[in-house]
Amino acid sequence: MLKDEEFHAFKRVLIGESGRFPELAQFCIQCLMKPTIETLKSYLASHPELKIPDPEATARIMLGSLVHFVLTQEMMNGEEIIPMESDRLIDALIHFVLKSAD
Repeated sequence: MLKDEEFHAFKRVLIGESGRFPELAQFCIQCLMKPTIETLKSYLASHPELKIPDPEATARIMLGSLVHFVLTQEMMNGEEIIPMESDRLIDALIHFVLKSAD
């Protein structure tokens, strides 16, 4: 997702036209975002040692952070203005999740 230009072009069109074609945007949410959230939520919920009180909200926070990263760094060409390595963001997300287990 990070470097896939066709995906970026698709998301730009999807976001830009979501007002005129809300059913297309909802289809994307239903087929892409919801399964991803559900999978991550199930994973987090199946690991009680993480002590995550709300796996769904945590999954949305994690996914939202990744989507925001791709949006600002790649799709909106912000990598020179607010540079950050993807590994750094992922490490911080992992720390966030593991810290809640303390």
